[in-house]
Amino acid sequence: MRRNQIIIHVILIAASIFFTLPLAWLSWSSLKSAIELFSNPWPPLYPKFYNFVRAFFMMNYLRAVVNSIIIAVAVVAATLLVSTLIAYPLALYEFKGKMFLYMFIMSGILVPSQVTFIPLFIELKALGLINTLVGVILPQIANGIPLAVLIFVSFFKERFFFMSCKIFSTFMSIVT
Repeated sequence: MRRNQIIIHVILIAASIFFTLPLAWLSWSSLKSAIELFSNPWPPLYPKFYNFVRAFFMMNYLRAVVNSIIIAVAVVAATLLVSTLIAYPLALYEFKGKMFLYMFIMSGILVPSQVTFIPLFIELKALGLINTLVGVILPQIANGIPLAVLIFVSFFKERFFFMSCKIFSTFMSIVT
């Protein structure tokens, strides 16, 4: 048993070196000038961060980070708002068509997002939302609502029935 463990550890160490060496070489190369890159394959003698500064400003990295934050906050906030407002009556009230509505919303989970790419692109183009933040945010909200409704319906039912909370306090305790 001891010999097998040693062999496994040797193989794992060799694999670790095999996979991390290219990443180390890539990192070292990013700190070199163009001349030093081809003359010295080992770590840089005089590291330069000019490549990172140039890439940061060339790629407009700050704008990409701000856009990502805007998209993430908007999608999460809107998905939570819409899905809680849908899930609350589905979990706590009985009304005609409740099961049909719930199954209709849950059918959104069954549709792979790849199937909707072309129709979604055509629709966004017709609405003039291509290359806009709204054109990125709206499909993500629509994609996230079914799963969020599924989760919130379960939360509301559990909180209401097992913890015997009042209806409004159930909503507030789940949302906050």
